[in-house]
Formats: sequence, C-alpha cells, structure tokens
Amino acid sequence: REWPYYLALLNAQQGNSKQAMRYLTDAVQKGWLFAGLTEQDPAFETLRHIAEFQKIIQLMKYQLQEAKTEVASQLEDELTSCDKYLNVNQ
Repeated sequence: REWPYYLALLNAQQGNSKQAMRYLTDAVQKGWLFAGLTEQDPAFETLRHIAEFQKIIQLMKYQLQEAKTEVASQLEDELTSCDKYLNVNQ
C-alpha cells in the first residue's frame, strides 16, 4: 500500500506531475488514506494547486471517514453481542 505513495512522491519531486498523480491515485486505491500527511508533504508542493490533487485528497478524507464509520459500527455490534451474552449468563 505504501510503495505507490513513495513513487508518487519521487515523481512529484522530479516534476513528473502526471505520473505522480497516477501513482497517488493507485496508492489510494490500495488503501493509502493519510490525507493530512499527503496534503502537507513538501514533495507535493507543486501539485497542491492542481484540481485532481485536491480531488484525491478529498477522496482520501472521505474513504477514511467511511472506514471509521464502518469500524465504529462493527464495534457497536460486538459490544451489543457481548452485553447480550453477559446479561443472559448472569
């Protein structure tokens, strides 16, 4: 999951914007959701003004929020199951 991000970073540093965006998109598709790190990384300074870069950042933020919501839901289900088990077995 990390290697496409690092390839994006290297390409951005070398001025290969299109290739950097491809690798960054690939990184997100493979689960890279560190929007804050990506947004603030100095290597991506030249990409920050590009609309596609901003869309990728927004996608990361959205996917991270979705993952958090899913985990919270699963935890709530597990806690409910545990509560039911404990109440039955008391």
